[in-house]
Amino acid sequence: MTPDEVKSFLATQDTMVIATLADGASTGTVARARLDGDQLVFVVADADPAVDQIARDDRVCCVIDQFPSYYEIKGVIAHGHARRLDPVPAELSPGAAFALALDDVASFDFAKLPR
Repeated sequence: MTPDEVKSFLATQDTMVIATLADGASTGTVARARLDGDQLVFVVADADPAVDQIARDDRVCCVIDQFPSYYEIKGVIAHGHARRLDPVPAELSPGAAFALALDDVASFDFAKLPR
């Protein structure tokens, strides 16, 4: 997808999977999310292990996809360093909030596959 297509897609999504590092292995959790300009903002529960994992190592991978039918499969994978937000955006509250710049993004859109 183009950068504009990535942003348009992300603007329609409100849930993603966040992968963090724990003892050298990746672990995942579900987060509430929204696009905010050129960054993803996501919130996980305060008690989620991801909060402490990001505090120790701020590298994250965010995965957002949709799959209503085969040719509608679409997704974005964003990597980078999460930054803690305070206060938590009201529409995503409660929980621990983070932001991730969209500097390292991979995307896919099966609608673009030749049929």
